[in-house]
Amino acid sequence: MKKYILNLLWMLGDRVSMLVFQLYVFSSIKRLYDLNTLGSWSTINNLSQILMSVFMLGIDIVVIKRIVENNDGAGKEIGSAFFIQIIGMAVYSLIFFFIVITFYNNIERGVLFYLVFVLSNFFSIFAKTIFWHYSALVESKYRAVTIISSILISFSITYTLVQFKTESIFYALAIYYFIQCIIAIAIYFIFFKKKVAWAFERSTSLMYFKIGSKLIISTLSVAIFVQADTLLLEKLVGVDEVGIFNAALRISTIWFFVAGIIANAFFPKIVGIKNDPASSMLMLRWMTGVVLFLTVFASIVVMIFGQYMITFLYGSDMRAAYHVLSIHIWSSVFVFMGAFSSKWLYANNEINLDIAKTFIAALFNVIVNWFVIPKYGATGASYVSLLSYFIANLLFFVFVTRTHKILISQLYSFKYFIFPSLFIKDFKRVKCLFQS
Repeated sequence: MKKYILNLLWMLGDRVSMLVFQLYVFSSIKRLYDLNTLGSWSTINNLSQILMSVFMLGIDIVVIKRIVENNDGAGKEIGSAFFIQIIGMAVYSLIFFFIVITFYNNIERGVLFYLVFVLSNFFSIFAKTIFWHYSALVESKYRAVTIISSILISFSITYTLVQFKTESIFYALAIYYFIQCIIAIAIYFIFFKKKVAWAFERSTSLMYFKIGSKLIISTLSVAIFVQADTLLLEKLVGVDEVGIFNAALRISTIWFFVAGIIANAFFPKIVGIKNDPASSMLMLRWMTGVVLFLTVFASIVVMIFGQYMITFLYGSDMRAAYHVLSIHIWSSVFVFMGAFSSKWLYANNEINLDIAKTFIAALFNVIVNWFVIPKYGATGASYVSLLSYFIANLLFFVFVTRTHKILISQLYSFKYFIFPSLFIKDFKRVKCLFQS
C-alpha cells in the first residue's frame, strides 16, 4: 500500500501545482485586463476543451488498463494510441478554427486565444502519452518531477515577460506545455529505466479508434458537465456572467481534480482485484468513505473562507463569485463518489453504463440550464451543476440492477461518519489487499 500512497502524493503534488499555475494565469487576466476579457478567454477555453474531449476520444484510461493487464505490449499500446491522438489533434484544430471564426468572431482576441490553446494542446499530447506509462506502472514521481519543474521554469518566464508586455499572460499555457513536452521526453528516454520503444500497429490503432468512438458520448458528456454552463452563459446572458462563474469554478475544480487523482492512483489496484467481488466492493466502499471525509471537510472550509479567497485572487469587485462557489463546491461530494464508481465500471468492462449515466446527466444539465440561466445567471447554473452530478454519480445507480452493489457501497460509506470504528476496521482489511 505504501507504493500506492507515495504514488498518490506525487500525483497530488503535480496536479495541485498545475492547478495553482492555471489559477495564477486566470486571476492575472482579470487583474491585468477586465471581466469581459476574462469571460472571452474562458469561453474560447471551454469550447477548446469540449472539442478536445471529442477528438482525443477519451482513451486514456483504456490505454492504462491495457498496459496494466499486459505490460509486455506497452510499446505497441502507447505508440498506436499516440497515432490516434495526433490524428484527432489535426481534426480538432481545423474544426476549432472554423467554429471560432464563424460563431465567435465578435470576441476580441478570439483568433489569438485559438492559437494559444491549439499550441498548448499539441505540445501536451507528447507528455500525456508518456504519463500513461507512468500511471500504469504506479511510477507517478516521474510525472510529478516533469510537471513541477515545467511549472517553475514557465512561471519564471511568464512572470518576467508580463512585466514588459501584459499581453504575454495569454501565452503562459503555450509556454508551459512546450517546456513540459521537452522535459517529459528527456526524462522518459534518458532517466526512466522501464521505458519502451513505441511501435505503431494498425490493428491496435483501429481498436482504440473503435473504443474511442463509443466513448465520445461519455467524454463529450463529461465536457458538457464542465463546459456547457460557460457556453450557455455566454450565449444567454453575456461574458460577464461567464467570468463570474469561471472565477468560482477555478477554485472548486482544484478540489474536483483531487478526486480524479486519488482514483487514478489506485486504478491499477482496482483492475488487479476486479475478479474478486468481495475485495473489489470493500475497496470501493472504503475509498468512497475516504473521499467523502475529505470533500465534506473541504466544502466547509470553502464555505467559511471562500469570500476571502475570491477577494484575494480577483479583487473586491468579484464578490458575486462567492455565491456561485458556495453552491458549486458541494458538487464535489458527488464528483468524489463518481470518481471511484467510474473506475470500477471501467475495470469491470461496464463502459456502456458509464456512458449512459454521464449522458443522461449532461442532457439534464443542458436542458435545465437553458431555462434557468436567463433568470438566475451564474448562481442558477451552479445549482444545476450540483443536481447533474447527483444524477450521474448516485441517482443513476438506483435504476440499474447491475449497479445496485455500487449504490450499496456508496450508501454504506456514509456510515463511516456515524461509526468511525467501522472505518478503522475496514482499513485493516483494505490494507491486507495490498499485501496479497
